[in-house]
Amino acid sequence: MSWAEGISAAVSGGLFVLTAARCAGTARRELRTRPEPAGERADRRTLLGIWLALLVWEGAVLLLMFVLRMALGHGRALRPYLEFWTQADGQHYMAIAEEGYLREGSVDRLVQLVFLPGYPLAVRAAALVTGDTLYGGFLVSWLAFPWAGTVLYRLALLDGDRESALRTVRYLCLLPGSFFFAAPMSESLFLLLSLGCVYSARRERWLAAGLLGGLAAFTRSPGIALAVPLG
Repeated sequence: MSWAEGISAAVSGGLFVLTAARCAGTARRELRTRPEPAGERADRRTLLGIWLALLVWEGAVLLLMFVLRMALGHGRALRPYLEFWTQADGQHYMAIAEEGYLREGSVDRLVQLVFLPGYPLAVRAAALVTGDTLYGGFLVSWLAFPWAGTVLYRLALLDGDRESALRTVRYLCLLPGSFFFAAPMSESLFLLLSLGCVYSARRERWLAAGLLGGLAAFTRSPGIALAVPLG
């Protein structure tokens, strides 16, 4: 690790800690002094605005990274740039979507058993439209995150007014690790399913809550924790 990479990692880690501490403190105060819900309804114009804004936000994240890589001398070719996003977990998801899990003699791929099949199956379905697994991965994430933002807005609106609900969506985008939502990885889909589960439970739509919670756990193992709010 170079000194620049070390500083970047330290700053990112510090931002995570500060954000978590701020959120925890705010949550405690809100629980003590929570006002009565305003009872506002989510209008279609606001929901469409959130959906489009988050779509633009994802594009801005990819464009910023593209410019930074060009400045570092990695060229302008699109395909290598998109494949750059499959480093770490992304490459495993793409491999599972293309070839399934373990094949005979592929002991080195044992690590892929920790990646649950929800996202790879969604990517495989999207690849039927895009004609390419990598493009399918981006398509799933790019559609899931804006929808997750609209569900988060609806969920926040159950306990607050329009401005606080919009602020909740803005803070989601400001999280230090929010760039993962634009990547071909499972975070966007998992967020959408988890929020959908909790929102359905708050509206007492128990069948939908159970199905979405099950799909969330089918996508990422922490989804099993949704049994707590459902209970």
